[in-house]
Amino acid sequence: MEYCSRCLQTNTRPGVVFKNGVCGACLWEEESKIINWSARENELKSIAENAKTKSKGAYDCVIGVSGGKDSTFQAFYARDILGLRVLLVNCEPMDITPIGRANFENLKRHGFETISINPNRNLAKKADKKSILGVSKSRKIS
Repeated sequence: MEYCSRCLQTNTRPGVVFKNGVCGACLWEEESKIINWSARENELKSIAENAKTKSKGAYDCVIGVSGGKDSTFQAFYARDILGLRVLLVNCEPMDITPIGRANFENLKRHGFETISINPNRNLAKKADKKSILGVSKSRKIS
């Protein structure tokens, strides 16, 4: 088992990456200290202003949301801080959890306009199987 030399994170965590004995989270922490966050925020505000100026429809932007904390934060930040007219789009998983459903419904209760896409379950299962098994296009999936 490998441990991060800074935080003791193990390599048994899914998706963890090590570079010279240091985990990705610690590397990001180090990198984030040299980023000019004020300049990044100003760049984002400039992009938002450009979107508001050039949008011709009912919305300035579309945000893909899962109902999790990250996409929920993005939705509120775009609407309430950047002043964008936001459309939220959700591709509902086949086996959405009650918490996931409640979180998405909560966004609606907070006044966001939403579109929820519910893929055909049979086609989604076939696509999942194909992606997992690496079946080529020429082979039939049953």
